[in-house]
Amino acid sequence: METDKAKIQRIWDAELIAGWDEEGKTKINSVVFRFLNRIAPEIQKKDCHGNFIAPYCEVADLLISLSLRRCLDVNSKGDLCFQAGRTDVIVFIHARCEKMSMDLINGELKPIVLLNIDSYKWKKVNASASQRFRAKQRQEEVKSNCVKPIKARSLSKKHDWQTVK
Repeated sequence: METDKAKIQRIWDAELIAGWDEEGKTKINSVVFRFLNRIAPEIQKKDCHGNFIAPYCEVADLLISLSLRRCLDVNSKGDLCFQAGRTDVIVFIHARCEKMSMDLINGELKPIVLLNIDSYKWKKVNASASQRFRAKQRQEEVKSNCVKPIKARSLSKKHDWQTVK
């Protein structure tokens, strides 16, 4: 069983590193679905266009049950969770292991990074903290986008009651 876990972890690592691109075009969802296609193709169902339709809760539950390193984050209760579905792979890696991200950006070959992947320190992101941060960012964007018209008449003090008297 331990060799199966190690093999599954190597498959995840290979898909994660293979999905890294400098432009940030690849989403972590595509890495997950390529990974699932290799280890559990029965989970993935295809629609009439050939796109994969897998219920998100099933996918997240499977990833949590595998207890993969370099995949899961921590929620506010301290439990393992997977919530990085729509994140770019480059952002996913950079948020959790800046050194690995910088090595890949600086042109380190992917096979060399993959061979030394256990030497990189990987941290789990607090998913609820990042959600709160993003919600705060959205609120600030909404506030900054508010247009407050200022009438030219109110800029001059001719109509200010205290100034007129």
